[in-house]
Amino acid sequence: GSQFGADGAATAASGPAKTASGESVLDIPTLKRYIAYARARVAPRLNPRAAQLLRNHYVQIRQEARGGPAGVPITVRQLEAIVRLSESLAKMQLLREVTETHVLEALRLFRVATLDGAAKPRGGGPGGAFDPVAAARPEFKAEIERAEKIVRARMPVGASAPEGRIVREAVACGVSEQAVRTAVFVLVRRKELEYRQQRKRLHRLC
Repeated sequence: GSQFGADGAATAASGPAKTASGESVLDIPTLKRYIAYARARVAPRLNPRAAQLLRNHYVQIRQEARGGPAGVPITVRQLEAIVRLSESLAKMQLLREVTETHVLEALRLFRVATLDGAAKPRGGGPGGAFDPVAAARPEFKAEIERAEKIVRARMPVGASAPEGRIVREAVACGVSEQAVRTAVFVLVRRKELEYRQQRKRLHRLC
């Protein structure tokens, strides 16, 4: 069976089950223990950069909503929902800190579920796609762009690698972990990269 260590990491006494494509999967009892552990032991909080990114995007979303045809109200309650979603995304990874990557994904889900669904045709259109770094501070945007270049340099087209290794190598080149993870988020959204093996490995598509 599987156990969860003091740091929240899952360890297995026997090898995990595999799908037909070779991907690892958790059995139902292990998944239930994982969820119970996350609920009981993990309480992630926004780090300062993630909080600032969320504030910037919240202002941007309110401005868009006021000028939009659907008139979708964006209130403090919606902001609290985005915070909870960001925290849940971090909790799924058994992390103690909510990063900018979690906030970006929470914002994407929020916009797809509310603003984009109410105010835009299905599938969006020019200018309607979610820009995950639109409200980021300029220095962080530059750092993300640098991180993208580092990731591409370390992953030629067709290559696969553990995400953790790519993150460590990029950080060793002088960019923050938040910037690297956001760059990965952007590259996956652009379909330059994709996750494989339960999101443990990245694969370069183009």
